[in-house]
Amino acid sequence: MSEHSKKLEYVRRICPVTGKGAALNTEKFGVNGTDLGIPFSDGENLYLLFGDTFSQFWQKGRWINNCLARAERFDGKKLRLKDFICGEDGLAKELVAAKKADKEQMTCIPTGAVAIDGIFYMFVMSIVTWSPRWTIEDCALYISRDKGKSWKKSSEVHFPKEEAPGFGQVFPLQKDGYVYLFGITEARDGACKLARVPKEKIDNFEKYEYYIGGEGNFPIFMSGKEGLARIKNNRKAEIIEAPCGEMSVMYNEYLQKYLAVYLGTDSPDIVFRTADRPWGPWSEKEIVALQKDYSGLYGGFVHEKLVAEGGKSVFFMMSEWQPYNVSLFEMRFK
Repeated sequence: MSEHSKKLEYVRRICPVTGKGAALNTEKFGVNGTDLGIPFSDGENLYLLFGDTFSQFWQKGRWINNCLARAERFDGKKLRLKDFICGEDGLAKELVAAKKADKEQMTCIPTGAVAIDGIFYMFVMSIVTWSPRWTIEDCALYISRDKGKSWKKSSEVHFPKEEAPGFGQVFPLQKDGYVYLFGITEARDGACKLARVPKEKIDNFEKYEYYIGGEGNFPIFMSGKEGLARIKNNRKAEIIEAPCGEMSVMYNEYLQKYLAVYLGTDSPDIVFRTADRPWGPWSEKEIVALQKDYSGLYGGFVHEKLVAEGGKSVFFMMSEWQPYNVSLFEMRFK
C-alpha cells in the first residue's frame, strides 16, 4: 500500500489510458508511448492533450511533439479513449511542430487548455533543451476553431522567458467569467503565480491581469506589461511556494474549494493543496503519490469532469517514465 495524506481514504491505479494495455489500444494511432494526458472539455467531449509521442517502445519510431485524443463519456469508473485527431495517414496528428533540434527548439509541449464557445485555446511551452536542465524559450497561446484539427499561434499572447519567467508553463482554469492562469517557471523548481483574463478576451494580451498581492476578498491585480514587471522576482506574487511542477487546478464541489495537484517536492512527488479562492491562501501540501512507490511518476492532471460522487473521488492522469505511458488514478477524500 502506497503512502498518502491522511485526508484521503486511498489512492489507487484504475486503468492504463494509453499504450497496449489501454481499453483502446492506441498503437494503431502510432501511440505506443506518450505522457501527460492533460484534460479539458468543450461541454460535449472530454479531450486529452499528450506530450512527446512515439510509435515504438521505448521512445523509438515515429516521433511527434504532441497530440490530442477524445475520450468516451466518463462513467465514474474507467476512462476509455474514443479516437485521436489524426492526419490523412490515420495516425495521431502533431498539433504544433517543433524543430526537434537540441539547444535550438527540441519540442513543443502543451501545458493546459480550455474551450470557450466551441473554440479551443491551448498553452504550449517551447523547450530549447532537456539537458542539463529543462529550459524553455516561451509559453504561447494556440487557437483551434475546428475542434483541434488545426491550430494557429496567437499573434498577441505569449510569455517570453526573459519578460515572464513565472509563466513558462501555463495551466488555464475557466471559472466565474474568467480564465485563471496558474503559471510556473521552466522545469519543476519554481513557485506558482497567478494571472486572469475575462474569458471573452483570452486572445487579447493587454487584458491579462497579474496577481501582485493581497488575500481573501481583496486580491490586487495589475494588467499589461506593468503587471508582468511587478510580479518578476516578487515573492508576494507567489500563491504557492516552490517547488512546483506540472500544475493542475480544478474546483471541487465536494470540498467546496479549489484543488491544486502538482509535483511539489524535490523527489518529485505528487501533492495536493486546497484554497477558497484561486489566489489563496493555499493549505499545506498533502501527499498523493510518492516517487518511491511509482518510479518516474509525474503529471497528476485533474478536471471537473473526472470526478465521482460530486468530487469525493477525484481521478487524475499520471505519467510514469517507465513504461512511458499514462494511467488513470483515483484519490478518494474522507
